[in-house]
Amino acid sequence: MPHFDFHIYIVAKAERDAIDSAALGDAQYLAKSAAQPAAEERAPGFAALAAPGTPVVAVPHMGVHWVDLSAPELQGALGNPQGYKPFTTTFIHGAWDGKFIFDEPMVTRAFILGRKTAAATASR
Repeated sequence: MPHFDFHIYIVAKAERDAIDSAALGDAQYLAKSAAQPAAEERAPGFAALAAPGTPVVAVPHMGVHWVDLSAPELQGALGNPQGYKPFTTTFIHGAWDGKFIFDEPMVTRAFILGRKTAAATASR
């Protein structure tokens, strides 16, 4: 689905660029990917994105993506097919080495083109 990702980082570019498995080595990269932010810092209902039975792994030069488990576009994959709706907008948080480092609103091109005004209800 054609869409826009807006990555809003709260760390320096050098720190983001250091999210590099080749520079860190696999063991350190996986350990930093798996380090989760403190529970009180996590948004309710969000979880680190990983396939079942696999380790959480950061996207190089980005971080670990935390998704809203109630997002309609995920419901089919999460065993709730009646709650599924196609992706239009969503919000992702990003973490690395135990701290959140970015926010990522995502929106489809169709959603933007379908708006008659700039006003839309914000969520999460």
